[in-house]
Amino acid sequence: MTELDKIGLKITFSAETPKLAQSVLVDYINFVNQYILNQTNKEFKLGFYLRLDALKFTKLQIEESLTEAKKVQIENLTNALNIAKKAGITEFSKGNTNSLSIPEYMMGEGRLNISDSKLADGTYLFMLGEKYLRAQLDIAKGTEIVYPVNYYSTERQLAKLTELEPRLDNIGEVKSYYYLSSPDYPVQRDWPKRLILLIVGFVFGVVLSSLIILAREVFSNRA
Repeated sequence: MTELDKIGLKITFSAETPKLAQSVLVDYINFVNQYILNQTNKEFKLGFYLRLDALKFTKLQIEESLTEAKKVQIENLTNALNIAKKAGITEFSKGNTNSLSIPEYMMGEGRLNISDSKLADGTYLFMLGEKYLRAQLDIAKGTEIVYPVNYYSTERQLAKLTELEPRLDNIGEVKSYYYLSSPDYPVQRDWPKRLILLIVGFVFGVVLSSLIILAREVFSNRA
């Protein structure tokens, strides 16, 4: 069993001259090759753009999430500062939280557990005092958003894929096949075989000659 038999596909055609047969075969191979390349390129583009859209969505999601978080933080600090002003709370102290002061915490004389205190709730941020809240608010407004490592990794991948996008249509001279037997002019004619032609011609000549001789004999005897 040959390789073509395993594939299960055979295509045959005939032409008037070997040169024409060669030309038709080459054109057919080029057509099939280009068709396969176009289909493969379409599938690759589909996967490429799906990946590109996924990266864009991830980047946008991170940006929107952190932007909203910063906006909420600024709003909470602003509201807390306004409340602290109205309440006349200028400094953070033990009296406000029944805990310890910021200076004590900074000097290592105690430990401020925000999660266990009323400060964990945004409603009680005003207890930090006007001075501390104003500093926090100024920092929040003047500081750029710090993105996670995943954001920069996504941005880098997105930039590289965007750079490659214009090259998607540049397929180039690529072959999607390999030859089991390269197309070329036949070394000898497939059909008709010269030997067979000679034998058939010889037999036909002998039979025809015999018939002619017999016919002459028959007509000569009648005469």
